[in-house]
Amino acid sequence: MSPDYQRGDVELRRVAFGNQKKQKKMASWKFASIIEEDKEFKVEGLNIWNFYWHCSDRKIEVIGPKTGNPYQFNEYEIRSPDKTVTFVAGEFSDGRIGLYLKEDEKIS
Repeated sequence: MSPDYQRGDVELRRVAFGNQKKQKKMASWKFASIIEEDKEFKVEGLNIWNFYWHCSDRKIEVIGPKTGNPYQFNEYEIRSPDKTVTFVAGEFSDGRIGLYLKEDEKIS
């Protein structure tokens, strides 16, 4: 093995393994409720229907509460002057809208 190859091999290992950053644990999403359009539903004290839903362009895999089937729903954010709330929402195969929250967020 030539010294250049060994140096390059070490450099590759350093790039591949040496500069790793700790990755954040992905949020765990928990089914919160079936929601009806325009019927008050509060998350962290904010009625979600009173705010524009900013779509993050992220698809989150969630599990349907009745069937256990996987769904790909969008992640949304609503913003008030005091806080930002993130949730996942989408339509199930039966036409109902489901809402999921991070495990640390609460319905109020």
